[in-house]
Amino acid sequence: MPKIRDVLRDVTFFADGESYAGQCNQVTLPSLQLQTEEMRAGGMDAPKQMDMGMQSLSASAQFNNVPVGIMRLFGKDGVEFVARGRLITSNGEDKGATARLVGRITEDAPGDWQPGSPASKSITIAVDVYKLSVDGEEVHHVDIENYIRVIDGVDMLERARQILGIG
Repeated sequence: MPKIRDVLRDVTFFADGESYAGQCNQVTLPSLQLQTEEMRAGGMDAPKQMDMGMQSLSASAQFNNVPVGIMRLFGKDGVEFVARGRLITSNGEDKGATARLVGRITEDAPGDWQPGSPASKSITIAVDVYKLSVDGEEVHHVDIENYIRVIDGVDMLERARQILGIG
């Protein structure tokens, strides 16, 4: 019998150590995208996409209020953001997921202010460091400035750092 797995049930959001539980109603984690170049040489029947690094990382969050603490962080570099999620399965098992981001808020978009309606705000974060762990196991770890890209425990840039003398 199929089992429904890892459905996000709850999420909380923290910025610069402050909790926004009950205020943040949506978090979008960074999309990991490789920057590729098409290469074709003699003896190849078709071009091959070569890994040339990653594209920039961004994340976003939406709030159902006017979070002044978030507004004060606009443009400040090196801010830590944490999203913590609770994943559940159809048989009642649950596990935690934690995304840690370090970066800066590059967009602070206030929603409409209208009498009798909740205010809203959304932010965009330029991400320099991204770590995602599920049930205590690291799934993704990207650190742009330190040339680190670990996916499911495999450090994809370790040898490159050794060759370049930077790690």
